[in-house]
Amino acid sequence: MIIYGTGSGKIAEEKIKANCPNCDTANSTTMLIYQRHAHVFWIPLFPAGRIVATQCSHCNQVIEHKGFTDRFREEYQMVKHNAKTPWWNFIGLIIIACIVAGAIYQSNEDDKLTADMVQNPKVGDLFEIRSADKEYALLKVAKVAGDSIYILENEYTSNQAGSIDDLNKKPFMAEAYAVHKSALKKLQDNDDITNTQRP
Repeated sequence: MIIYGTGSGKIAEEKIKANCPNCDTANSTTMLIYQRHAHVFWIPLFPAGRIVATQCSHCNQVIEHKGFTDRFREEYQMVKHNAKTPWWNFIGLIIIACIVAGAIYQSNEDDKLTADMVQNPKVGDLFEIRSADKEYALLKVAKVAGDSIYILENEYTSNQAGSIDDLNKKPFMAEAYAVHKSALKKLQDNDDITNTQRP
């Protein structure tokens, strides 16, 4: 269950010069500005508008922004310059950006490792391969001799990508078979190598 909603925090509270329109008392009106934000699991994601109102300390009259007189609107223009949106209103977006940046970085590192393993395979390297029927097989490099790579195929397959650790715990075929290095390159070019692991 995802808990989401909106919250708010006060970002400005300032006495204004305009008299209260209800009781006409001078220097009794305070303008308040609240910054609203959307949140998920109480983590602010982004700003979501402002709540602006005034309150008279003499008669307790509260006036919302839509009911402001022209004089109050002028006062608001001056007060709002000091009402900055807090940085933490963007913390959710910052977290998301960091996660996306981290995922992109990790994906690039994985791509570099896969490219190196395809070009320079070593004994023990693991390749998760997607087949035409959407099954995922695990191949292990048993031996490298020149341009020939001797492969051990796992006895089991998976219907989910990312099963390299689970399949590696299961037995491999007893007999290795030889393939040319170019076979791995072709699998890479076709995006059929879905995961790799180097011990």
